[in-house]
Amino acid sequence: MMKALKPGRNDPCLCGSGKKYKKCCGALGDLLEFDGDPFTRYSQLMIAAKIKLDQYYGQQIKKVNKEIKEHFLAFTVDKDLPPEHESLMSDCLWFDLTSHDDDTFAFHYLKEHGTFMENPLRDCLTALVFSNLSVYEVKGYQDMHLEIEDIFLNKEHKVLLKEPWDADSENPILLLGRLVNFPEENVFSGMVLVMENKSAEKDFLKQHMEYLSSLLGEKITTLLKFNAEMLYGLFDHAYKKVLLSFNHIESSSINDEERSLLLEQLANNKDYTLLHQTEGFSWFHFSGENRAYARIGVGMDNVLFTADLLEDIHKLKQVLVDILPEKEWAVVNNRFRKQPPAEELMSLWFTVIKDRETERWLSTPHGELDKKTPQELLAEENGRERLYELLDDFSKSLPGKSEQELIQYMRERISQRTSL
Repeated sequence: MMKALKPGRNDPCLCGSGKKYKKCCGALGDLLEFDGDPFTRYSQLMIAAKIKLDQYYGQQIKKVNKEIKEHFLAFTVDKDLPPEHESLMSDCLWFDLTSHDDDTFAFHYLKEHGTFMENPLRDCLTALVFSNLSVYEVKGYQDMHLEIEDIFLNKEHKVLLKEPWDADSENPILLLGRLVNFPEENVFSGMVLVMENKSAEKDFLKQHMEYLSSLLGEKITTLLKFNAEMLYGLFDHAYKKVLLSFNHIESSSINDEERSLLLEQLANNKDYTLLHQTEGFSWFHFSGENRAYARIGVGMDNVLFTADLLEDIHKLKQVLVDILPEKEWAVVNNRFRKQPPAEELMSLWFTVIKDRETERWLSTPHGELDKKTPQELLAEENGRERLYELLDDFSKSLPGKSEQELIQYMRERISQRTSL
């Protein structure tokens, strides 16, 4: 294979940046001969590689920057990106987000222009292409190297630091970062987020990532590489100590015998209470106080369960599997799935939506009700009549078919005053 010739100093650089060679790859001479500390050299190489990507794709990215940011923040608590986290998002954009025939931006650039790049820069870009975001637990420190372990893959690494490690904490330290494997050293790219593992944050992250792997049918390595927004969202919830909502729904078909068995077993289970019977479904929830929305719905032809929290998903699934061990279950909906419910499951999905929205409406104070909740108003004389009037007003202002079905569902719920 013939080696590519170097361009002249004033010729266009062959790497595709559009700049003159002397202002682009030709300017790497000082960097390639840099004999200072290795950390600075690797950092400058990574910066140079990212600048090339930005020069080449910059105009294209500007057009979809809002969509990219929304994608990265899809599973965070506040949907807000702190300025110091920008490098995390930009690294995921270049090295994880697929765009060109299922290639990442960086891999596509490497295939098109890698032949014309100076070797150290090409090797650096290659290392970045195969990097991914993950969470590491700090195990020790020695000679400017941090000893860490990937909590998902149980792999140990040593990572080169710029400054001595000085973490004074009684609790284990977790790091969210992108580890780049150079031939001689491992170095973190961009921002690294730090969190103490003092309230089972590590277990929270591992359990949720393992569940996502099972739910989506993907290896954890694939999720870490191509779904970094999920890990960033999980880390954000763990750091802010906010429980993560999955909005999960699963269903299975049942016959009359199975329906009778379910109703009998759930009615006799002290851990579950019949909440109401609406539109052909008997709805059960956990006895006592509930942290989040969680229901089992037993219909004429289907049984479903829906829950927000991972712990509740496991509990509801287990009680149903114990009663009907041979049933096959279909996921109707989950916040982390990227496709809408299957057409044949849409009616079940809408059944849950109606119940969930009605529960929210019943427990929300309304200005039209003197800042009382419908639940509170039902305890008052003529309270149900006032709610019917309010729903009549809703019906007139919301003429759509789905809205009318929801209002009818609310009517049926408040008619069951003793069930509330």
